[in-house]
Order: sequence, then structure tokens, then C-alpha cells
Amino acid sequence: EIKKRNEELTSINAEKDKCFSIIAHDLRGPFSNFMGITEMMAEEIKDMSQEQLQEMATAMSTSAGKLYGLLENLLQWSRTQRNMMPFEPKPVKLSGLVEKSIRPLIDSASRKVIQVEEAIPENISVFADGNMMETVIRNLFSNAIKFTPKKGKVKIAASIQNEEWVEVAIRD
Repeated sequence: EIKKRNEELTSINAEKDKCFSIIAHDLRGPFSNFMGITEMMAEEIKDMSQEQLQEMATAMSTSAGKLYGLLENLLQWSRTQRNMMPFEPKPVKLSGLVEKSIRPLIDSASRKVIQVEEAIPENISVFADGNMMETVIRNLFSNAIKFTPKKGKVKIAASIQNEEWVEVAIRD
């Protein structure tokens, strides 16, 4: 029994370590960007034009939004791991859910000059837990952007397969 518990704890610790590694990696980019902008502003603010300040403020807002999204993902993952996130499926308009899921990532795609194509018919509704579905779509879309080369293309599409199934595909 002790050996079995030790193996379980070893596995849980390895999963925790992997999670921390992923979190640190994912947060590093937006934090570096945010720190770079704030350092530049602190050092050069007196010599900056109103237009330059506006550009920096916009960049800071974008970075803060990304950081918030990453932290939200982390909190949702944590709740899921501890079985604290209730599963509440209900009818959801897929196009709105996809738009909300990918909006925080569009800036990352733009910086890599990645063309984003959405092909989600307005008439498709799904019976799903909106929070869980957003998390899955956001993570898949984020990975597609991360692994698509500059000037590439990411497409998210959906199609009705039959009366019970809708296929959502993210292609890079």
C-alpha cells in the first residue's frame, strides 16, 4: 500500500512540475513584453510624443489582457484538477463562443503575420459547458499560433455532422 501511494505521489509531483514548467514558459513572453514597455516608458517618457505614449499604452493593455487570459486558464485548470469546476452544459451559439475564445490571441497572430480565418456558421448552436469549451478552443488556437511559422495561416471552422454532432476544427 505504501509503495502504491508513493508511486501515486511521484506521478502527481511530476504532473505538478510539468504544469509549473508550462505556466512559466507561457507567462514569460507576455511578462517580458510588458516589462520592456514599462522600462522604455520609465526611461524615455519625457521625450515621447502623445502618439508614442498612446501606442505604448495600447501595447501594455494588450500584454495585460494576455497575462489575464493565461492566469484565467491556469485558474480554470486548477479548478478542474480539484473537481471544483461544475459541468453545466446548455445551448451555446458557437460563433460567439469561438470569437470570445480567440479574441485575446489575435494580437499574437498579427505579430507573426499569421492570417486567421474563421468559418463558423452563425446558425450553429451546441449543447456544451461554455467555460470548458472556451478553454479547449483557446488552448488549441494558442498552440496553432505558437507552432505556425511567420506569414502562415490558422483556420478555425465548424460544420454540422448530423443531428447530434458538430465538428470544430483548428488547422494550422
